[in-house]
Amino acid sequence: MALEALGQLLNLPNIFHFLFLSGPCAAASSKSGAIMSNEIVNSSESWRAINDPRIGSTQIEWGEFMIKLGARACIVATDTSLSDKTARKLWFEINQRISPPGQQPGDLMWYLKPTVRRFHAAMILALYGECQRSMPSYAAFAHAYYHYARMTASGSDRKTWMNDPAMRSSDQNYLIPYSRGRFLCNVYTDELDASGNRLCQLKVKRCKKCSSLFLSTALEASQVCPNCG
Repeated sequence: MALEALGQLLNLPNIFHFLFLSGPCAAASSKSGAIMSNEIVNSSESWRAINDPRIGSTQIEWGEFMIKLGARACIVATDTSLSDKTARKLWFEINQRISPPGQQPGDLMWYLKPTVRRFHAAMILALYGECQRSMPSYAAFAHAYYHYARMTASGSDRKTWMNDPAMRSSDQNYLIPYSRGRFLCNVYTDELDASGNRLCQLKVKRCKKCSSLFLSTALEASQVCPNCG
């Protein structure tokens, strides 16, 4: 299933139902489920109106948006027209510390443990697929991640970051940080090579028992999610 098709299947107003109400992700807490349900309704009103986040805003503002979601300076420089020096200066001004160094993500198996990460990864891919239908790739991921972060914010997250629970102080405050979510969306594909083999070893599946989407490996035969298996 291509990301665009996945996004079309799970259009924004229905994502909460398919990913949560029909599955185990948020059903454990009716309170958190109600919070996320309200979030998806509030977010859907402005969803279709956004075509390009750079319209009416400067690249600095666009960079600030990404940084507040947890993007490192190197990612901001790559995904905008800002220079590396400007991106790092902007990152420091917002966070009052130097943008952390380190290698970019590269381990696809990271997304499979713990179990809940499989559901979150599928959610990010579904949101990204929806965004890709009307936005360029650099804008699509940032918007997808913003909605993902808001919808999955816990009650404590909403108390700690009252201005916007999607924008937190550290990437450790997200189950899937910005950089890892971006890497997943960049490498995930349902395309096949000339021999008919998948180009990506990961695959989004729908559980036959609870209908939730979850991330799995292409070689894993089971169509049942980890919570139902």
